[in-house]
Amino acid sequence: YKHSKYRASSNPFYQKTNTLGASAEWIGLKNNVRWYLTLGMNWYYTSSTNLNKTHNLLMPNPRIIIDWKAAKKILLTFEYSYSGRVPSIAQLSETDQWIDTKLVYHGNSALKPYKTHTASVRFMWNNKYVNLSVRNSFTSSPDRICDMYTTTDRYMLQTLVNLSDYKEWSSQIDLTIKPLGNNKLVFWNRVILADLKGKNQEYSWTGYRVQWMSNLALNLEHWTF
Repeated sequence: YKHSKYRASSNPFYQKTNTLGASAEWIGLKNNVRWYLTLGMNWYYTSSTNLNKTHNLLMPNPRIIIDWKAAKKILLTFEYSYSGRVPSIAQLSETDQWIDTKLVYHGNSALKPYKTHTASVRFMWNNKYVNLSVRNSFTSSPDRICDMYTTTDRYMLQTLVNLSDYKEWSSQIDLTIKPLGNNKLVFWNRVILADLKGKNQEYSWTGYRVQWMSNLALNLEHWTF
């Protein structure tokens, strides 16, 4: 449970944010299949005197994970989750905030809560020399809150909008190579590929993400390079 409140002494007003959640998890195992079933309920509440705006969202928060050990060194994982969020006080405030001389942030009091569905499949293969993990996921988040930028004669305006549709396809590949068959020399790599699409009646965009992270470590008895 989280609760926060803010009061200003010079010009009294309050901002209140509450989050309350409870969940129960059932873990089961049969043959080569293990499952984690989480049933939860979350309550989000936010309000402010200045904004005269209140958001109150009560929603279920389920999560299902199924692990299948297909072979001695191969593991398949299926996962699904459902969650939600309400806009924060800072996102709802429509007072101009100068981030620098060319960029102004202006919130949107019309923002509304949104919900998110996420489903993924993960493949893992491990042996003495190589650890490989590939995770493919899909996210659908109707009414998701998103940044929107517009230009004026004097500056760039940053605000926020609810998207009527938001979808994301992504893949994450983790590859760890251990040429010596132990942890003395470890070469780790992560590649993330994503395709994102968002739209509403006045705004639409498509985004792509390509990331590569790498780390080479030599682990000796007293030193690490």
